[in-house]
Amino acid sequence: MNETDKQNSETTDIKINDDSTDQMVTGAEDTSEKSEKQAPDYYEMLQRLQADFDNYRRRTNKEKEELANYVRREMIRQLLPVIDDLERLLEVKSGQHDLEHGARLIYKNFLTVLKNLGMKSFTDQGKNFDPNIHEALSVKKSPLELDGKIVETLQKGYWLKDKLLRPAKVIVGQNDGTE
Repeated sequence: MNETDKQNSETTDIKINDDSTDQMVTGAEDTSEKSEKQAPDYYEMLQRLQADFDNYRRRTNKEKEELANYVRREMIRQLLPVIDDLERLLEVKSGQHDLEHGARLIYKNFLTVLKNLGMKSFTDQGKNFDPNIHEALSVKKSPLELDGKIVETLQKGYWLKDKLLRPAKVIVGQNDGTE
């Protein structure tokens, strides 16, 4: 190849390269315009995905908390008969001061632990009977001012935070109209 042919060949190569460069630039501009048009869509999709993930995280945290509360409630519900037995034990006077003192100490510590978990007892002596939180075992003849009120609590009721664990077993006053 002589020198003129080489120059023509290089010029042709350059022209071919210029044409492909123009095509590449045009393609890049098209892609850039397309990307600019799609960017808000992708941003909106990202925001929705982030909101969905935040909702998922809140929902799973709430479910974990509800499960923990359920387990706590069931555990304490199963311990309530133990509390009742300890209370009955403490009502009996055995004459053994050390044994009574030890039982009272155990009972007090046991209640402290349960109260720290959110448990509260209630008797509602003298208050109006509420079938939602009281279980009436019988009625007792009583004066007019105690009609429909709790006159005796046979077994304490218990709350765990805002949930009823066990209704109080009570005797309700009933006036027969003679007093």
